[in-house]
Amino acid sequence: MGRRAVILTVAIVIDAASQAAAQTRSDAPGDAEGPSATPKAGDVPRKLEKVDVIRTRPANDRRESTTTRIVVSHDEIVRYGDDNLADVLKRLPGITIEGLPGGGSAIRLRGLGNGYTQILLDGEPAPPGFSIETLPPDLIERIEILRAPTADMSAQAIAGAINIVLRKNADRRRALTVSGAEARQRPTYGLDGQLADRAAPWAYTIAASASSGTHDGPSVAEQRGSDTLGNTNLLWSTRQSEVRRSDNVSVTPRLTWDAGGDDSLATDALLRYIVTRTHFEEVTTTLAGAPPTYSADEVEYRFDTVVAQSHAEWRHRFASGASLDLKVGGTYNSRDGDVAFQGFDADGVFILDRTVRSSAADKGFSTSGKYLTPIVEGHTLAFGWDTQYAERDERRLQLDATPGGDLLAEIDERYRSRLWRVAGYGQDEWNITPSWSAYAGLRWEGLDARTTGNAISEVGNRSSVLSPLLQTVWKAPETKADLVRFGLGRTYKAPTTRQLTPRRYVANNNTATTPDYQGNPDLRPELAWGLDLAYEHYFGNSGIASVSAFARRIDDVILDQLANVNGTWITFPENGGRASVEGIELEAKFNLRDIRVGAPNLALRGNLARNWSSVHDVPGPDNRLDRQVPFSGSVAADYVADACPLTFGVAFTYRGGGPVRVAADRSEVLPIRRLLDAYALWKLDAGTKVRFSLQNILRQDYVEATSHFDESGRLDLVTTTPTGTSIRVAVELSL
Repeated sequence: MGRRAVILTVAIVIDAASQAAAQTRSDAPGDAEGPSATPKAGDVPRKLEKVDVIRTRPANDRRESTTTRIVVSHDEIVRYGDDNLADVLKRLPGITIEGLPGGGSAIRLRGLGNGYTQILLDGEPAPPGFSIETLPPDLIERIEILRAPTADMSAQAIAGAINIVLRKNADRRRALTVSGAEARQRPTYGLDGQLADRAAPWAYTIAASASSGTHDGPSVAEQRGSDTLGNTNLLWSTRQSEVRRSDNVSVTPRLTWDAGGDDSLATDALLRYIVTRTHFEEVTTTLAGAPPTYSADEVEYRFDTVVAQSHAEWRHRFASGASLDLKVGGTYNSRDGDVAFQGFDADGVFILDRTVRSSAADKGFSTSGKYLTPIVEGHTLAFGWDTQYAERDERRLQLDATPGGDLLAEIDERYRSRLWRVAGYGQDEWNITPSWSAYAGLRWEGLDARTTGNAISEVGNRSSVLSPLLQTVWKAPETKADLVRFGLGRTYKAPTTRQLTPRRYVANNNTATTPDYQGNPDLRPELAWGLDLAYEHYFGNSGIASVSAFARRIDDVILDQLANVNGTWITFPENGGRASVEGIELEAKFNLRDIRVGAPNLALRGNLARNWSSVHDVPGPDNRLDRQVPFSGSVAADYVADACPLTFGVAFTYRGGGPVRVAADRSEVLPIRRLLDAYALWKLDAGTKVRFSLQNILRQDYVEATSHFDESGRLDLVTTTPTGTSIRVAVELSL
């Protein structure tokens, strides 16, 4: 889709929104599970049942906020019965997911991931090693999509930030959900519960989740080499099979104290234990050229993971109207792994017995404070700080032996990484007029990273960034149905510990398309100036149509370079010049009853995103930054039947792909994804619901490719992974 076509589409969306607003006549309250319901003439009165009303936040939070954000409620999060947070995020505006569910999916905002998108848990940067697969959707209260940064959150958000807020509702409630799912003839079982109560001045909430499931991941990889004339000189066909079982349990307790006076205290925690066992095997058939070192191998994995984090927050309100928030938190994540690898040559002879025992422990603490004062009329001033200390201890012991037990090699590596992050900020929200408000902030953030180990010399990296930030919003007088937003700010992307540590990560079969990886301690952070512009139109009870555009100019972009060192292919990161990124996003959601009285109770949602980028030091075409997703979108519909307590929904998600040039000598082909999901919800009574879900109905193969080319020829690797439809049934009980 070209830029002119995008601009024309924007004009059509805005015009359609304006026409919808002119026809708006219904302001009926929305149903927590679906669109608004308005009685029709001739309807037979039904017996009223007790209903627990829970405030829905998204529309008002977004409309009233000076800073740009999209808020997704808990009801929207659990609507499709997903057992994986990645499946929830893929339907949200501007978000795409890279990878297969359960296989280490990466979150991308505006097509960018890999550190360009900041992931926050309760407003704090996610701890090292955090994976979205480890957090059940039922434990999440809401998701906030922050397209432009604010000073009270980390400025490591070039593409934006996604804040995942855990459940903290302390209303009296007892709920239980029992579920079962099946995909590719592999079952998964789940149990989720919540217990909450209040006895002034105390209130507590305990949410828990447990699941057990098996996942099947077969794939086929073809690696083809050719000379400069195009003649094939290497051809490997590899069949891979992976069966993974995962058992886990999570608990998120929260305790609050509020005497109704000037002080309140809240503590919360996330505790999770995961056991993963995997059997992986692959067999390579050599059709041309020399066979690989291991033509067949079998691998057994076992990983035990513990995730623990806790926070405490104290808030004091002063008589002047000012307030002081103080937070302290701690995290502990550990992973112990055992790997057994057996390698076979082209004749099927057992040639290598390798065992690897590894452990990694992440420990850290954080503190933050925020003083907010309305000392000047029309202004809300805030000053604060936050600090974070993170430490990672990692050990890896590899023993290579012959089938007879003779030791061939012993590799004992130990590393310790430390990271200090210190930040201070000031910000002001200013109501200039009843229709015009602005936000201004200034944040300084410094980082100091150090890594030591028995196989490397001590390395360190220190950097700091000063980020001025500005956002403003204008609301149409009287109706305030039309909003125009503008944002300008400086953000950055810091190199990760893995990128900074000069440790070698070794591939089993080393080639130009499957190289080793080694970090670079001399990396500098990427710095960006960003511009955001948006128009939003609100109509009816819940209708909204918006169009937004953004642009980023990034300096010191980190690129992966490839080199052949003494016959071994190694990729390593290096700062590589400038990149430019821009894009446009469309979003609309409304109920047909927002437009016409008596229409079916049907809620419609849709979003489109078109992204462009160019890395100046990489030759084009298709020299997109960080494998940027060029186009994505989704459409969804939810229908609430008037005659019976049934709700139906369907959602289609599209993620573009295609060729991308990642370096002068390398290119990739990103997979195109088409996903269709559906659900049905049956309310048996006020306290019992049955939810039936179908996910990935289209079962499209996941195909990705990477290529290397130089003066000697070309090497292509194409991997195809079939997928399956997941069927899930859940019974939700309010006790």
